[in-house]
Amino acid sequence: MADAGERKLFPNLALNKKGHYSHAMSIWFTQRLLKSLGIYNRETTFHSFRHNFRDALRRSKASVYVMKELCGWSLPNKGLEWAYGSLLTIEELREATDRIEYPGLSLGHIEYLGR
Repeated sequence: MADAGERKLFPNLALNKKGHYSHAMSIWFTQRLLKSLGIYNRETTFHSFRHNFRDALRRSKASVYVMKELCGWSLPNKGLEWAYGSLLTIEELREATDRIEYPGLSLGHIEYLGR
């Protein structure tokens, strides 16, 4: 998209009344995709991925620094202690994601070519 001169990954998404771009995608994901696949329930929503990822990071004992960088969240404490230092390296972030587990989920049938 950057090569096409776009600043956003999904430039056609419009802001809703509350100023969020995700609303239309959330409705499509829940109402069309999940329901058409027959896998919709109250726990499977557009935002489930983010929530489940956060929960998995917590279970893996990831630090708040790792969680902040991987999830893109701002921290509630915006004191100077958060402003100094460098970002974590990609290797450090990878080590953290390698510790993530989803009990009961098997992805062994998927071939990963990145390693």
